[in-house]
Amino acid sequence: MFRKAPRVMALLGTAVWLLAHAAGAQPIGGIDFPLDGSTVTGIVRVTGFVLDFHAIDRIDLFVDGNPVNHAESGLPRPDVLEIFPTYFNSPTANPGFVTSFLSRGNLTDGPHTVQIM
Repeated sequence: MFRKAPRVMALLGTAVWLLAHAAGAQPIGGIDFPLDGSTVTGIVRVTGFVLDFHAIDRIDLFVDGNPVNHAESGLPRPDVLEIFPTYFNSPTANPGFVTSFLSRGNLTDGPHTVQIM
């Protein structure tokens, strides 16, 4: 009996692209998980943070430039605010986000890029 192996993705890179609502300080953000170069399979959890002096309406997850999910945002991240204390009283005082995607969908085995925007 043969069993089909689950799809495996090697994450080629992660990136954060955000647009500030007004001129001034640029938003800061990052993807904490999965780590750059990780090999993942199944349901892939994506976590990170976004800081801005303006409110952020939504955070979208993209894989290889294609939108795949919206993120739940506004999660507490005291570790991030310790590093960036000037954002403590900003609209993004709870800068954490979490989302996920299914690696078995339309994705092929091999390297892929994960981004938030």
